[in-house]
Amino acid sequence: MKNSVKMVRVERKNREHECVSFLKRAGVCNMYILEGIGVHHSHFQNYCLYAGEEIVGILHTKNSMYLHLYLVPEADHLVVRELATLIGKGFPKAEMLFGDERSVSLYFSGRGTRPVKTVRFIFMEIDHDRFKPRVRYRGEIPSAGDAALLLPLQIQYEIEEVGAIKAQIDGKKVLKVMERKIQRGEITAIFDAKTPVALAGINARFENCCQIGSVYVLPEYRGRGYGYSMVSYHVARLFKRYERIVLFVHENNEAALHIYGNLGFEPTDVLVQAYC
Repeated sequence: MKNSVKMVRVERKNREHECVSFLKRAGVCNMYILEGIGVHHSHFQNYCLYAGEEIVGILHTKNSMYLHLYLVPEADHLVVRELATLIGKGFPKAEMLFGDERSVSLYFSGRGTRPVKTVRFIFMEIDHDRFKPRVRYRGEIPSAGDAALLLPLQIQYEIEEVGAIKAQIDGKKVLKVMERKIQRGEITAIFDAKTPVALAGINARFENCCQIGSVYVLPEYRGRGYGYSMVSYHVARLFKRYERIVLFVHENNEAALHIYGNLGFEPTDVLVQAYC
């Protein structure tokens, strides 16, 4: 069994195409894996997981601390156990595993352990025909000079929605990321006078699909239609560049789920963030 199960680094174009085709046939919804494999980047590490000559999974990481995993539903328990051992040895300092609920469950079952904590997210998607915009406040495309103004909203989003610890957030690094996203036209904002009060961006993209993220409204502006306006304006912009738009939202974020559902997003899967 050990000789037939292997984890192979994806470094050649033909292997990348093979993995992308596999993910598309499997209907994988985790955009981080699709982007990681499909958009070559020197910082990305991608691995095909094999049982014999057959691909049974894909592993993607950018920094070896946070892993994104997909495993086929029919993966044999012994195969999963060997793969979990290989992944554990290859990434001994990994802190978090992210993927569809079934793949994450298979992985920890193979390890014979339980995650320290899990966070479940509802994966949702929308296409042109289902989109029902509700715009009350006008969105704007921020300029490069607005990055510093938008930074506090991004940091608050990471604290409230991602669970980041404020003292551990590198503001300078976040600012650079925001500047790049603004340059690529991936951020939309709503301003009250000259003060930004709502924000939305893109956190992954692959072919004709993008995943929106960093959707945030200041607490004092919530319940007044800013969330509907922010998402509506952002999605309308993105439909000029993409055919399909997806997102995932914490399962307990009832306000966000309500907004997305009323705008036409439909839940299609569950993603899990599991802390090792």
